[in-house]
Amino acid sequence: MLKASLVLCFLAALGGAQGVNISCNQPTDVMFLLDNSESISPVNFEKMITFVKEQVARYNIGLTDTRIAAITFSRSAYLEFALGAYNTLAEVEHAFDQVRRGKWRDTMTYAGLNYARFRMTSFGRREVPRILITITDGVSNNRTETARVANMTRQAGIEIFVIGVGSLDKVQLKEIASEPFSDHLFTVTGFPQLSSISGLVRQKTCLDTDPTDKPSDQAAAEKACHQKPAEVVFVLDMSSSIFMLDFKKQLAFVSNLVKLFDIGRNKTRVAVVSFSTNATVEFHLDEFYEQKGVRDHVETILYTGGGTNTDDALKLVKNSVLTPKHGVRSNVPHVVIVITDGRSHNSSDTRAQAEALKNSGIFMFAIGVGPYVDDQELEAIASAPSENFMFKITGYDELLSIKSTLALRACEAGSRSGRQIDAE
Repeated sequence: MLKASLVLCFLAALGGAQGVNISCNQPTDVMFLLDNSESISPVNFEKMITFVKEQVARYNIGLTDTRIAAITFSRSAYLEFALGAYNTLAEVEHAFDQVRRGKWRDTMTYAGLNYARFRMTSFGRREVPRILITITDGVSNNRTETARVANMTRQAGIEIFVIGVGSLDKVQLKEIASEPFSDHLFTVTGFPQLSSISGLVRQKTCLDTDPTDKPSDQAAAEKACHQKPAEVVFVLDMSSSIFMLDFKKQLAFVSNLVKLFDIGRNKTRVAVVSFSTNATVEFHLDEFYEQKGVRDHVETILYTGGGTNTDDALKLVKNSVLTPKHGVRSNVPHVVIVITDGRSHNSSDTRAQAEALKNSGIFMFAIGVGPYVDDQELEAIASAPSENFMFKITGYDELLSIKSTLALRACEAGSRSGRQIDAE
């Protein structure tokens, strides 16, 4: 009894100290699998939600950083919110506040695990760690099936952490958790004691890596973009031909690309124009001077659907974005990056608008995604030589493969030309 008390005191101290200081910066897909069976009282359910919110508070949440999802289970499994549905800490915390306690006595852990595996393998990112944090206070209704599904989940590359609350069979919990169990299995006597392991869970689930370990092409892009001021405008297609998931991949690509730019009031500044049936300035060059502000606003752009009026977007860039009214600088390169997956509704006007931008000294990059892009129109949008300013890829999953090359070419465009850009 004394030994157990000492251990609990140690974990409480560890949880308090580490809960404040530990933060996780490596992008990760994190899914919480929460028991919401009737055996958990309303008060204890709230304590579980509070504990979960303490965990997510230390992640760097964003569309291209850590994404959070939640599934609850009792008689069946229910998706509370999906990966990437909420991209700020405040949104994720609010989403957890909306999770409600269930009314069923069943504890179908296998159903929760199976659904979590499906969601993570279907919508999780393969290039980042994928972890599942399971919290339960009851014995599964079907132990054999739970062990089988847990094994399938681990084999799919998903790391499972298990938190058992109350007097549970530790052998059954081990059948769910990844190994070593010392890093993936935690038990507490009750829900009020969850706070005592908060720091320890955070320490074990935080998967930071050495930030200096970068691919050579990314390092080259960052070097090329360092202290290279520019005005960069993204022109993003959000027409109905783009599925919502692909639109989010487009936003994630832009957010990742912005990471490579040297953002600042007197450095590189970014604006975004979106287009479908209508064109909209999402934000101007003089609105955000820090990477976080730019990336946060990129990641929260709302999808509309509609037509493909690329010409209106290019006209908006010239008449509303790259203008003295919004502080455009005449002594830095102006770069426009167009991403589209289809042919413009008015191809001749699109070509004319692109030509007008290029004639004013603007460097035009054109990225065509998928099989329905008009190659000739794409080439007409891009600056010359087209092999340096035009990209064609088969799908939105391939956007990240051109990220570093695009950043390198965009940052070197102005220095290669040796020209100043004159604002009208």
